[in-house]
Amino acid sequence: MSAILVILLVVTLIAIDSFKLYLKRRRGEVPAVEPVATFSSIQFPRGLFLADNHSWARLTELGELKVGMDELLTQAMGNVDEVDVMPVGTRLNKGDTMAVITRLGHKFQVTSPVDGTVVAANDNAEHNPHTVTNDPYGRGWLATVWPVEHNEALRDMKVGDRTLYYHSNEGKEVVGVAKITKTAYQDPTTDDDRWLVVDVEPLKELSEAVTLADIKADAALQNIPLVTHSRLSVMPLEKAAFDRILALGKTKLR
Repeated sequence: MSAILVILLVVTLIAIDSFKLYLKRRRGEVPAVEPVATFSSIQFPRGLFLADNHSWARLTELGELKVGMDELLTQAMGNVDEVDVMPVGTRLNKGDTMAVITRLGHKFQVTSPVDGTVVAANDNAEHNPHTVTNDPYGRGWLATVWPVEHNEALRDMKVGDRTLYYHSNEGKEVVGVAKITKTAYQDPTTDDDRWLVVDVEPLKELSEAVTLADIKADAALQNIPLVTHSRLSVMPLEKAAFDRILALGKTKLR
């Protein structure tokens, strides 16, 4: 009997609320429901590394990575009210929070697409949050990150190690071989101890330059970092891959 009374009470309350809502709509007190915005055409700029967490990274000329949110996420989120980027010096692993976005009182965590250290936050995005939505790949980038792979690769280099010299901008090709003459040390042009350099000495120019297209077309080189992580400016290379590139360049070392 008690259960029946509870059910009747719930039904009665629902009916009353529905009737009140009906009267409010008749009097024009309830605003019409806004239509759901549709997604506009999404086009990703060339040169971006896109992660599965809807973030992106772009390699700069200095070897840093600019990172931000992709357009699918910004369109789904809509106009942003506040942007808080992790402080400079924060060390990030892929998937760690790199920024917190606030919209209509709700906070959303944006995660990093790479491992590295935050070296700069975008003041423009923090002071003008709308740019994150309106220009996510341009003025709306979130942070600059120094990728951990650079330092790890540089620290592993030993005096006498040989390295291939690759033109990453013009040509996109391996053009020569160099030798490490001094192991990793702090870049003398900055006080930031996260920036490392090594000294090299040219050894030999390749008889024929080996282009990125040549490397991608070679079955033996499909898994080298230049193919899988081409945005990195320094990367390790197995001896077999090193020798294969020399063979493609018709070059022998003594």
